Amino acid sequence: MFAVIPHYADRDQLVLGLLAHLGLRPGEVLALQVEDFEEASASLFVTGWGGKRRRVLVDARDVLLRLSNYVRVSVSHSGPMFTASGRETPLRYQSVQHRWKQYCATAGVDVKLADLRRAHVAELVAGGVPEAVIRERIGQRTGPLDYAAVSFSTADSDAQIREWRKRRDTQATGMPKSTTSGRHAG
Repeated sequence: MFAVIPHYADRDQLVLGLLAHLGLRPGEVLALQVEDFEEASASLFVTGWGGKRRRVLVDARDVLLRLSNYVRVSVSHSGPMFTASGRETPLRYQSVQHRWKQYCATAGVDVKLADLRRAHVAELVAGGVPEAVIRERIGQRTGPLDYAAVSFSTADSDAQIREWRKRRDTQATGMPKSTTSGRHAG
């Protein structure tokens, strides 16, 4: 699906990549501020439902590189991360949805934006990531799991996600992908 999105469409690649590779909700992505990205720890601080903030590890290398470059080059030093073209107002959900429908039509598929989040969760479940880590990542605290009884530290959660990513990349290519760049971005 992402193959039909032009490589030069950085904002579209990034917005849709955050939905698909991190399991964020569209509203969470559109509410991101430049200050919510911490490159050193490869983290986004996402404001979810009810105004609760959570830290989300940006474990997908291509998304992390694109996000780092986008923040350095395309946006101001503060304010909304994703703005409407030629303006300083935040990008609207309807605009993202419209672009997504265009890309789906080009690819000849019918996929809803919400399906990107669901697919990410399904990948995590199939990859053996503990339910508590998945719920923490996607900002969902309710469900059959007694969340208070099972908790992971930030380092443990990050390790679980990194291990899953490593297994996934190894299965896809037969060889593990490096999780760090050969050269320091900057």
